[in-house]
Amino acid sequence: MGEQTMDLDTTPARESAHDAQASRQLPEASGGHPMEIWISYVLRVGVLLAAAIIVTGLIWFLAAGAPGGPTTLNQLLGGGGHSIVVSPRTIISGIGAGNPTAVIQLGVLVLILTPTSRVAMTVILFLVQKDRIFVAVTLTVLLVLIFGLVGFGS
Repeated sequence: MGEQTMDLDTTPARESAHDAQASRQLPEASGGHPMEIWISYVLRVGVLLAAAIIVTGLIWFLAAGAPGGPTTLNQLLGGGGHSIVVSPRTIISGIGAGNPTAVIQLGVLVLILTPTSRVAMTVILFLVQKDRIFVAVTLTVLLVLIFGLVGFGS
């Protein structure tokens, strides 16, 4: 007959190792509203996406330069500043023409739209929670952001 052994070792050392492993696990996420979790994801993804777009445009600019664009840092800075007309249409046509400056402008636009989308999502969150005062305040903030973005009043 073969010998069978069973390991019934329940020594304190084995139990403390199990407790240590359990304490190393991440704590459970707080029970926030699912919309709040989506808002945090939108902010994270928006900032990371904008950074990736800007870095891509910057690398492209440093490697190839912009066709018909500035070739030195002084030219890029415009000698102290001049207006640059930027609109979604000029960004898209610039990217289509192979202009790395337009890619950088797209990254900045994504970065600007990230908190704006957060405010829009917060309006929805307050609507779901039926909090009329915060809906009104947040909607006012959203309208001010949108008017500022499109250049209303300038």
